[in-house]
Amino acid sequence: MQKSGFFTLLSFVLLTFMACEGGQTAIDPNAGGNDENGENEGVCGASAQNATPGEPAQLPEGDAPNLDCMDNPEVLEAGQNITMQGCLDIFGIGNMASPNLKVAVYSRDQDPSTEDPNYGVSDVALRTTEGEMGELADACAYKGYYRIEGVPTHERLIVKIYDTSDDFSRVAVNTYVYDVFLRNSEIAEGAVNYEPVVIYNSSYDSIPTLAGRPIEGGQVKYDNEGRSVVAGEMHDCDGVVIQNTNVTPSYDDSQARLVYTDGDADDPKPDVLRNSTNSDGIYVYLNANTEDACMEHTFTGCILDGGDCKDIGSATIKVFPDSVTLVNIRVSWPVVE
Repeated sequence: MQKSGFFTLLSFVLLTFMACEGGQTAIDPNAGGNDENGENEGVCGASAQNATPGEPAQLPEGDAPNLDCMDNPEVLEAGQNITMQGCLDIFGIGNMASPNLKVAVYSRDQDPSTEDPNYGVSDVALRTTEGEMGELADACAYKGYYRIEGVPTHERLIVKIYDTSDDFSRVAVNTYVYDVFLRNSEIAEGAVNYEPVVIYNSSYDSIPTLAGRPIEGGQVKYDNEGRSVVAGEMHDCDGVVIQNTNVTPSYDDSQARLVYTDGDADDPKPDVLRNSTNSDGIYVYLNANTEDACMEHTFTGCILDGGDCKDIGSATIKVFPDSVTLVNIRVSWPVVE
């Protein structure tokens, strides 16, 4: 069973930063990128410059990362259309899936905030749902189950988990997971099990104190005006997280902040002085600009190479107001025959 892989990451993003002190100057929604006073409102900001890590890249156990796929990408056979299904993970206060949740699957080139999903959408069945879906939901830890037919393998996908209740009764924020990649090798009886995670308001509301960088507009959700959070990990060719990778966003935006952890597996905390990933490979970009001209962001990972920082992978995504976007940076993507 393939899980979303972001549950531990979310625990760090939405909880451990709460211990950090604030003290930042109040900011305007989506104001200018590189002017603390907001005088350049509407400007994304100058291109951000990377910072060379002080130590060579390594895996959590100390081995060198596998970067062979940079020059020799993995080659896969053509994908298949399968049924994507699984239980729902929940991050936040509340131990049950709530009514009106949906899971949708988009192609990588779609806008998941406005377009209809190319590969379908499913209501999340609850244990009170009649028939087989209700029985499957009842067997899940959080009593929620979904199923979408006709989803392709060997293709980078976007999965969106969202709440269709009215604004006053929604319990979850929109969550976008970029680059979900299902493999033929995972198919069992025509299906691949994938467990997406939904983020409840109780967790998202914790974000304003994260590392002293508030998420602008987070107090009023669903008005399509706030900023956003991006988080992910840096992976080598084997899918293992890489330590000592500098992750650089697109813009030098003084109202946003990119942070890493202190590497404590039991109680991770932000290390605001660190300029590269720790042993967990995690990066978090707080208060990402979501205005139309600046909503596309590229995150580039680089590692120490001599005295320079060598780019080893990047991910380009769009971020949307009042949401969380999850994306791992890979060294290379497979080539499909």
